Amino acid sequence: MIECDKCSAFGPSDPKPDLVILRKVRNGYEWLVVEIKNVMDKGAIPQVQAGIDKITGDGMFSPLSSAKLAALFANKKANRTANVDVLRRSLRFQGRLVPSRVERCGNNKRL
Repeated sequence: MIECDKCSAFGPSDPKPDLVILRKVRNGYEWLVVEIKNVMDKGAIPQVQAGIDKITGDGMFSPLSSAKLAALFANKKANRTANVDVLRRSLRFQGRLVPSRVERCGNNKRL
Protein backbone atom coordinates (compact mmCIF):
# COMPACT_ATOMS: atom_id res chain seq x y z
CA MET A 1 0.00 0.00 0.00
CA ILE A 2 1.27 3.45 -0.90
CA GLU A 3 0.04 6.63 0.74
CA CYS A 4 0.09 9.00 -2.21
CA ASP A 5 0.69 12.16 -0.14
CA LYS A 6 4.06 10.66 0.79
CA CYS A 7 4.90 9.01 -2.56
CA SER A 8 7.68 10.66 -4.57
CA ALA A 9 5.90 9.76 -7.83
CA PHE A 10 3.46 12.64 -7.21
CA GLY A 11 4.49 16.26 -6.94
CA PRO A 12 3.22 18.42 -4.07
CA SER A 13 0.60 20.16 -6.23
CA ASP A 14 -0.34 17.15 -8.41
CA PRO A 15 -3.83 15.70 -8.13
CA LYS A 16 -3.50 12.33 -6.42
CA PRO A 17 -5.62 9.65 -4.80
CA ASP A 18 -5.31 8.84 -1.12
CA LEU A 19 -3.96 5.31 -1.56
CA VAL A 20 -2.64 2.98 -4.21
CA ILE A 21 -2.81 -0.67 -3.20
CA LEU A 22 -1.29 -3.64 -4.97
CA ARG A 23 -3.13 -6.80 -4.05
CA LYS A 24 -2.97 -10.40 -5.12
CA VAL A 25 -6.16 -11.62 -6.77
CA ARG A 26 -7.12 -14.99 -8.16
CA ASN A 27 -5.57 -14.44 -11.60
CA GLY A 28 -2.55 -12.34 -10.70
CA TYR A 29 -2.32 -8.83 -9.28
CA GLU A 30 -4.56 -5.79 -9.15
CA TRP A 31 -3.86 -2.14 -8.50
CA LEU A 32 -6.64 -0.61 -6.42
CA VAL A 33 -6.70 3.20 -6.55
CA VAL A 34 -8.55 4.57 -3.51
CA GLU A 35 -10.02 7.98 -2.77
CA ILE A 36 -11.53 8.51 0.69
CA LYS A 37 -13.62 11.55 1.46
CA ASN A 38 -15.98 12.55 4.22
CA VAL A 39 -18.48 13.62 1.55
CA MET A 40 -17.86 12.22 -1.93
CA ASP A 41 -18.19 14.56 -4.90
CA LYS A 42 -17.08 14.71 -8.53
CA GLY A 43 -13.72 16.16 -7.43
CA ALA A 44 -12.65 12.63 -6.56
CA ILE A 45 -12.65 11.54 -10.21
CA PRO A 46 -9.53 13.51 -11.29
CA GLN A 47 -7.66 12.31 -8.20
CA VAL A 48 -8.31 8.64 -8.94
CA GLN A 49 -7.65 9.14 -12.66
CA ALA A 50 -4.28 10.70 -11.75
CA GLY A 51 -3.45 7.54 -9.80
CA ILE A 52 -4.39 5.34 -12.77
CA ASP A 53 -2.31 7.49 -15.11
CA LYS A 54 0.67 7.38 -12.75
CA ILE A 55 0.56 3.58 -12.36
CA THR A 56 0.39 3.05 -16.11
CA GLY A 57 2.83 5.75 -17.15
CA ASP A 58 5.53 6.12 -14.51
CA GLY A 59 8.64 3.94 -14.53
CA MET A 60 8.38 3.55 -10.76
CA PHE A 61 5.40 1.23 -11.30
CA SER A 62 6.58 -0.45 -14.52
CA PRO A 63 7.41 -3.88 -13.02
CA LEU A 64 3.70 -4.33 -12.25
CA SER A 65 2.10 -1.91 -14.70
CA SER A 66 0.37 -4.81 -16.47
CA ALA A 67 -1.66 -5.70 -13.35
CA LYS A 68 -5.40 -5.12 -13.54
CA LEU A 69 -6.73 -1.74 -12.47
CA ALA A 70 -9.70 -0.95 -10.23
CA ALA A 71 -10.89 2.07 -8.28
CA LEU A 72 -12.62 2.52 -4.96
CA PHE A 73 -14.42 5.67 -3.82
CA ALA A 74 -15.03 5.47 -0.07
CA ASN A 75 -17.15 8.03 1.73
CA LYS A 76 -18.26 8.42 5.32
CA LYS A 77 -21.27 10.68 4.79
CA ALA A 78 -23.71 11.34 1.95
CA ASN A 79 -22.63 11.82 -1.65
CA ARG A 80 -22.81 15.26 -3.24
CA THR A 81 -22.77 13.60 -6.63
CA ALA A 82 -26.43 13.35 -7.63
CA ASN A 83 -25.77 10.28 -9.73
CA VAL A 84 -23.28 7.94 -8.06
CA ASP A 85 -22.93 6.11 -11.38
CA VAL A 86 -20.91 9.12 -12.60
CA LEU A 87 -18.19 7.99 -10.20
CA ARG A 88 -18.44 4.40 -11.40
CA ARG A 89 -18.32 5.11 -15.14
CA SER A 90 -15.81 7.92 -15.45
CA LEU A 91 -12.39 6.27 -15.24
CA ARG A 92 -10.56 5.07 -18.32
CA PHE A 93 -7.24 3.62 -19.35
CA GLN A 94 -6.39 3.36 -23.06
CA GLY A 95 -10.05 3.93 -23.91
CA ARG A 96 -11.25 1.08 -21.69
CA LEU A 97 -13.43 1.57 -18.65
CA VAL A 98 -11.67 0.95 -15.33
CA PRO A 99 -14.05 -0.85 -12.95
CA SER A 100 -14.85 1.08 -9.82
CA ARG A 101 -17.17 0.97 -6.88
CA VAL A 102 -18.53 3.44 -4.37
CA GLU A 103 -18.72 2.28 -0.75
CA ARG A 104 -19.78 3.86 2.48
CA CYS A 105 -17.17 3.41 5.20
CA GLY A 106 -16.63 4.19 8.88
CA ASN A 107 -18.54 3.14 11.99
CA ASN A 108 -17.39 -0.48 11.90
CA LYS A 109 -17.80 -0.88 8.12
CA ARG A 110 -14.92 -2.63 6.38
CA LEU A 111 -13.97 -2.35 2.74
